[in-house]
Amino acid sequence: MADAVITELLASDGISIVDPAMADHGKLYSGFDETYANAMERLCRKADIILPNITEAAMFARMPYEKSLNEAYVRELLEKMDHPCVVMTGVAYEKGKTGIFLLEEGKAVWTYVDVVHSNISSFAITGCRRKETALEEGSIVITSGNMNLADGTSVQAVKP
Repeated sequence: MADAVITELLASDGISIVDPAMADHGKLYSGFDETYANAMERLCRKADIILPNITEAAMFARMPYEKSLNEAYVRELLEKMDHPCVVMTGVAYEKGKTGIFLLEEGKAVWTYVDVVHSNISSFAITGCRRKETALEEGSIVITSGNMNLADGTSVQAVKP
């Protein structure tokens, strides 16, 4: 039934983005159960882009939730989720530091940003005040294929 949301309602040239929005801090939100979580996982498998937080990613990867994050744990979550485009929310290895990859002159460029606003479907970011970085209007943020990306890697933008 959940799959029908994408297969029947999405325009032929549309991109499906799903934020599971069902769990946090290691447990399902009140009112949700395993049946709902399983249906949401099926829906996410059909989506082009998914936006799980750490708890939801751990559930989909069938791994234990860990409060303290490290890069090895996050990479294992991503690998075990086995989805082509995951934008994992709430990941910071150092408190107060959020980083992204930008596409500049055919290369991936790592930069720190400040998240000034976020909600269930979007983020507003600026350059990082503490690190004195800046974002220009029209900057291209790399949102997929970035699991093994490194600063300076050659990349090519592809339209879906």
